[in-house]
Amino acid sequence: ASAEGLTEQASTFGPADVVKEVAAALPEGGTREEIESLAEIFLDTRDIVPLLPTSNTERVEPDGLFDIERDRINELTGDKEGGRPMRRRDGSLFPGVRHERRYTTTELLATEQRIIEQALTGIGAGRWTAPDRRVEARLRRHQHLTDGQREMVRRFATSSNALDIGIGPAGTGKTAVMEVISQLATITGTPILGGALAGRTAAGLEAATGIPSTTLTRLVGQDGEQAALPPGVVVVVDEAGMVGTRQLAAVADLVEQAEGKLILIGDDRQLPEIDAGGLFRALANRLPVAELTDNIRQHETWERNALAHLRDGSVGQAVDMYRQHKRLIIGQSRDDSIAGAVEDWYRYVKTTGDLTSGLLIAYNHDTVAELNQQARTHIAASDRFSGPALETGERTFQAGDRILCRRNQTRLG
Repeated sequence: ASAEGLTEQASTFGPADVVKEVAAALPEGGTREEIESLAEIFLDTRDIVPLLPTSNTERVEPDGLFDIERDRINELTGDKEGGRPMRRRDGSLFPGVRHERRYTTTELLATEQRIIEQALTGIGAGRWTAPDRRVEARLRRHQHLTDGQREMVRRFATSSNALDIGIGPAGTGKTAVMEVISQLATITGTPILGGALAGRTAAGLEAATGIPSTTLTRLVGQDGEQAALPPGVVVVVDEAGMVGTRQLAAVADLVEQAEGKLILIGDDRQLPEIDAGGLFRALANRLPVAELTDNIRQHETWERNALAHLRDGSVGQAVDMYRQHKRLIIGQSRDDSIAGAVEDWYRYVKTTGDLTSGLLIAYNHDTVAELNQQARTHIAASDRFSGPALETGERTFQAGDRILCRRNQTRLG
C-alpha cells in the first residue's frame, strides 16, 4: 500500500523515496534488511520504469513502448551534479546519492506522451479566435497593460491552437491578461470557464476576471459522473503548474471532446504538484509559450530581485536580501519561533476581528499541528468556543472552531 501511494504522489522517485515510504508504513518498524527487500520488490515490478542509469546499473528499456528523449529524462529527474540530500527526522540534512537512479511508472509516461502528442497536433487546429480588430480595440481599453501582457493576449486570442500556455512568476499580471480574454470570449459569443485546484483560487480567478470558475474536481466530474463541456468552449486553468498529470490530462481530454481551447496559466517553477506531476512543464518545453517576466506587483526593486532569486533556487541570496531589509524575525529556538509566530498571528486576528485574516504556514505536518494547537489555545482563552466538545480521533472540536476540509464533497454542502 505504501509503494502504491508513492506512485500517486510524485512523477519520479528514487530508491531513497521508496525506502522512506516503506519504513513509514511498517506499523511495528522493520529491520534494514526487511525494508530494503520490500523496496527492491517494488522497484522490480513491471510497471516501474527506470529513467537514469548509474555506473553500477544497466539501463532497462521499458519493453520498447516509450522513446524517452534525453531532455525529458532531465526534466523528470532534475539531473544535476551531486545527489539529492536526505532529511533526518530532526530536520538536518545529509548528502544523498550522486546521480541516483530515478523511476517513474509506465502509466504516467503513457499519459504524458498522449497529451503532448494531442497538444502538438492541435497547433493551428482552428479553435477559438477573436478578430484582430476586436483584440486591438479591447487592448486600447486597457492602457495599463505591459507590452508582455498585450502580446500574451494577442497570442491566446489569435493562435487558433487547441492548447495555449502562459508562463510568468507571481506578480507579472497573468490574471489581468485573462480578464481581457474573458471579455473577448463574451464579445464573440464563446462560452468560457475557469478551473483551479483549490476553491479559493477558483473564486479569486472568477472575481478578478469575470470567468465563471470552479475546482478542477468539479469541472471534470466526481463520484463517477462524467462531465460535459459546451462545444467550442474556452477553458482556463489557473496555477496549472500545481496540477497533477492525471487531472490535467482529464481536463485536456474534456476540452478536446468539446473541440474547445485550453489555456494553461502558471509558473513551471512554482510550488510542485501535490499529485504526480510534470505534464505542465513537459508541455511548456514543447509548445509555443507566451511568457511574462516583468513583476508589476512588488514596487521595491530589491523585493522583485529577492523573489527572482527564490524562483531561480538561489535561496541564500533571497534570504540575505530579506534579512538586510529587516523582513526576517529569527527565533532563539524552534519552540521560540513557533510561540512568537502564533502570538503575532493572534495579535493580528484580535485587531481585525477575523480568524481568516492571517495565515500561519509551516513546512511539515508536525509543525502545522503545533501551530494549530497553540492557536486554538489562544482562541479558547478568548471565549470564542461554545457548547459541548466533540472528540474524534485525537482532536477536540467545538462550535467556533475553524475547520479546513481537505476534500470537497459538494453533496454534503
